[in-house]
Amino acid sequence: TGATLSLETSDSDIQDGDVLGLISFGGKESSTFVLGAAIKAVATAEWGGHASDAPTELLFFTQSDTDSSTTGSPNMVILDSGNVGIGCASPSNLLQVGQNVSSVNSVIEISANTDALAVLELSVNSTAKWSLRNSADDQIQVFDHAAGVIACHIATTDDNWSTGSDSRIKENVASIGSV
Repeated sequence: TGATLSLETSDSDIQDGDVLGLISFGGKESSTFVLGAAIKAVATAEWGGHASDAPTELLFFTQSDTDSSTTGSPNMVILDSGNVGIGCASPSNLLQVGQNVSSVNSVIEISANTDALAVLELSVNSTAKWSLRNSADDQIQVFDHAAGVIACHIATTDDNWSTGSDSRIKENVASIGSV
């Protein structure tokens, strides 16, 4: 077993909003300590009388080159529900990135080497159902894992969608000749 670092409060009456621990990262600028980043553990409700009733969230603060303080809103949070927010202080989903703010873009990049796929996989009970992925020939593909096929794709060289045909949803199919 390895070493353990423990930050604990001696307060036995933990209330909503109490800071349980703080890790600060900083250095000296001239003779003044300057805070560059911090991780704070905060109680999100009054703690009950048993060990499993300790609702707590983690707040992650950083300071950019143009910021004057790291004490503003956190850049990332992990709520007591397990929801994670990056650029969002109150995520309503398991992972929420960005804010609903006008003129602010939220970008999530999934990157891979030229000989690999960058994939966003949608799963149910850890079973892959659909994937949105790139291909080696510069296509965006929607892959259907159940059928084992590319359900549709678009190439970067044109602006047309292409999709496979599904005879299960067709009735009275008739040729229309060449188009």
